[in-house]
Amino acid sequence: MRLLPSRAVVALFVLVAVPAFAQPPAPPSAEMLQLKTWLTGEFDNFQQYSEAKESKVAQPHGRVHTVIAPIAAAAIGEHVLLARESALDQPDLVKTLHVYSLVSLSGTGALTLRLYAVLDPSILAGILKDPSKSVEIRSDQVKPMAGCDVTWRRDGDAFVGAMTPGACKTTWPRTGGQVSVTNDYRVSADEFWFAERLTDEAGTLVFGRTDGVPYKLKRARQFVCYAALRKEGTTDQYDGMLNVIVHDQGKWITVRTEDGKDTKYAFELSQLRYGQKVPVMKLALYEAGKDQAFAYTWAETTGKKIGINLRWLQVGCSIKE
Repeated sequence: MRLLPSRAVVALFVLVAVPAFAQPPAPPSAEMLQLKTWLTGEFDNFQQYSEAKESKVAQPHGRVHTVIAPIAAAAIGEHVLLARESALDQPDLVKTLHVYSLVSLSGTGALTLRLYAVLDPSILAGILKDPSKSVEIRSDQVKPMAGCDVTWRRDGDAFVGAMTPGACKTTWPRTGGQVSVTNDYRVSADEFWFAERLTDEAGTLVFGRTDGVPYKLKRARQFVCYAALRKEGTTDQYDGMLNVIVHDQGKWITVRTEDGKDTKYAFELSQLRYGQKVPVMKLALYEAGKDQAFAYTWAETTGKKIGINLRWLQVGCSIKE
């Protein structure tokens, strides 16, 4: 989830309800738990990215991948989440880390996303080294950034979040000048959208899209896959890969031999819309250096199993329970 672009700053996010005066924490509300559930997961805009390439739009969206998961950080709150964002167009490279906490306070129904800067670089270094480990953060290791709150509200089957225009200020690394950040968000059971805009002191857009179309990330499902590739010069001997964890939003896996060497083949599991209309789950096989799949198969988007068998190359995937 981006309050500031990943190229600009690494920050901690804390989501709190802001009361008129200090109040003791209350049990989490149903709305807060729902928002936490929808924010937790793996998200990717592969469908949007692929359709933009296919239709050759004038201003295509880059590829973005985000994983949001609970962590332990008692100094911030009981319901704390860590977001790991990819580098633009490099979904497997973690570029930015954010931490935010969901807190429900009595006397208010609003939820506000409050931004914190990291004062201790060892926190981020530790998370980057092993994102799966719990993170303990002290209050003196973070600093709130004034004016950068995001207020959330329920909107039918989703939550929408918005910043106060012109309130959030930061330094833009590319120019060294001050910029204003104004971002919008939308999260539902299946999708997470965001639009980010940075303007300089003259009001000129320095980062963000001129058309205002948000990044539209879809929730990914995890699958466990195997691949078997016939060994060269044999008729019945295969190199195999077992228990490969793959998500269904455009995850690319290079087929490797049993001794760990890359072959010239790869497979990709994705959710797409055939003709940009009919939703399908697609398992495709590729040869290195070629953009077009040489074989593929389709299934329902809700399917729990998918596979393809060319005899000399086989791939199968089952939903991870």
